[in-house]
Amino acid sequence: MTSKRTPVKMIAFVLILALGAMVLPIVLTVTQGLPPIWLILGIMITVIVSSVLIFPYMASKKSARMPRSYPPKVYELRIESAEPPAAAFDRIEKLYTGRRDVSIHRHNEEMIISLGSDYRLRMHGVFSSSGRDALPLTATVRAATTDRGSRLEISCSDDLGWFVGKQGEQLTQVAELKVRETVQEIANTFENNSTRS
Repeated sequence: MTSKRTPVKMIAFVLILALGAMVLPIVLTVTQGLPPIWLILGIMITVIVSSVLIFPYMASKKSARMPRSYPPKVYELRIESAEPPAAAFDRIEKLYTGRRDVSIHRHNEEMIISLGSDYRLRMHGVFSSSGRDALPLTATVRAATTDRGSRLEISCSDDLGWFVGKQGEQLTQVAELKVRETVQEIANTFENNSTRS
C-alpha cells in the first residue's frame, strides 16, 4: 500500500535536491570562480538520484494496474477466544499500534488489515529485512460470538502486483512465509486464552 502522500514527498525531495544541485554550483562558480563543469555535475547527480527514487514508485503504480504474475499465497487459521469479538478486535489492533504501513478497517464482526507497501518493497528489495517487512499483505479476521467468547477465522493473502521472471518466483516464496507468519502473529495474541482448529 503506497501512501497518498508518497508522490508529494518524492516531488518535494527531488525539487530540493535539484535546487541544491544546481544553485550551489552556480553560487560557487560566481563567488569562487569554479569551472562551469560543476553545474553539469550537479544536474547529472540530480537526474541519477531522482531516477533511483522515482523508478520503484512508478513500478509499484504499474504493478497495481497489471494482472498478477503469480497466484496469491493464502493461509487460514481458526481459533477460539475467551473474549467477545469486540475485545478480540481491540487486542489485534493493539498488536499493530505504532506501525506506519498498516490500515485497519472494522465492520461489524469483520476486520480487514492491510499491511506493507509495494513501493517500499521495490525500493528496498525482497532480500533485505526492510523489503520483507514491507511486503504488502491483506489479513481478514471474521469473528462469531460463541458461548465461551468468540470463534475467529483468520485469513491472510499477499497483495503483490506484477513481477517478472526469477524475482517473481523468489518473491512468492518469501510471500508464502510472510503470509503464514502474519496469521501466526495474529493468532499468538490469543495464545493464553484460545484453542486452535
